Amino acid sequence: MSLSKRLTILFPLPAGTTAIPSATQSAVAGTTDPTVHEYAAVQITQIPGYTSWVSKNGAAAVAQTTIPAEASGSDDETYDVTYVANQASITVNYVDYFGNTISQVLSLRVIMMM
Repeated sequence: MSLSKRLTILFPLPAGTTAIPSATQSAVAGTTDPTVHEYAAVQITQIPGYTSWVSKNGAAAVAQTTIPAEASGSDDETYDVTYVANQASITVNYVDYFGNTISQVLSLRVIMMM
């Protein structure tokens, strides 16, 4: 295998979050078998309130916090990291002067792909 194989990780982020630069690394000689080239593990930056979903080469995404180390294939590898908002709810109680509930509102945050 050639050392020219590349692993690219793309991080499209939700609005209002700090940008994470894309990561690229070249395959290096393996630690257990120097004839097999591999990519190092990559920690995925976690954003509070979101779950990171990882898709390898366009396959179905899986919730992950780390892209594991692996042997490089015959082609370049591309991982897309997508952040999905976790579902959350809030209940607002409107009370009068005496503390009696006069109205209650339940709000759900919709899960959206970013």
